[in-house]
Amino acid sequence: MFVPKVQIRVIVFDYDGTLVDSNSIKRDAYRSLFPQNKAFYELLDIVLEDVPAGSRYDIIREMLTRSFAENWYPDKLAAEVERLAKCYDSIATEGAAICPERPGATKLLELLAQEYPLYMLSTTLEESLRYIAKRRNWTHFFKLIRGFPCNKALELKAFAKAENIKISEVLMVGDSELDMNAAEKAGSQFLYLREKTSIREVLDHLAGIPASFIKTNII
Repeated sequence: MFVPKVQIRVIVFDYDGTLVDSNSIKRDAYRSLFPQNKAFYELLDIVLEDVPAGSRYDIIREMLTRSFAENWYPDKLAAEVERLAKCYDSIATEGAAICPERPGATKLLELLAQEYPLYMLSTTLEESLRYIAKRRNWTHFFKLIRGFPCNKALELKAFAKAENIKISEVLMVGDSELDMNAAEKAGSQFLYLREKTSIREVLDHLAGIPASFIKTNII
């Protein structure tokens, strides 16, 4: 077993943008719900920037209330949000299940699952997240998969409690400020995987690359 620079006993992975290249798929899924024109695309960019931690329900509700002149009655708005959220989920879920992984993700998970308890934590609807992991044959790598409507900071603390370890011994790996803020709020460690960052950074953070992994030559 390799020894990390800092004591890490549990690793938690975000999904979209961290293990797979799916962020553009989610944006395109939102675009498909509304009129296909520049004004709506620009509005979507604004909404996504204004509500960075928003669920699909939050984003769709904002799009509806900002883009249409009609006065939405609460029941009518709720029904339309629910309808469009289901459409979004069917598009985004399938895309996230088959899109390219971050190069080396599967082999990394195979390796780390032998050394650490792994968890998946995402804002993707939990039922959809479990389906996606099953489609990729990743379910067996993770002790638990948690998705929307969970609170990431609270879940990180729950993982630490379940493993009977300190929260500071948990490493959250993500690709967004939302992930970083959740880790900071919980008190866990955090590794920021930016768009062009190799997933090998996870191993570098753990300080020590097992010979079995070097032989794969996948990163």
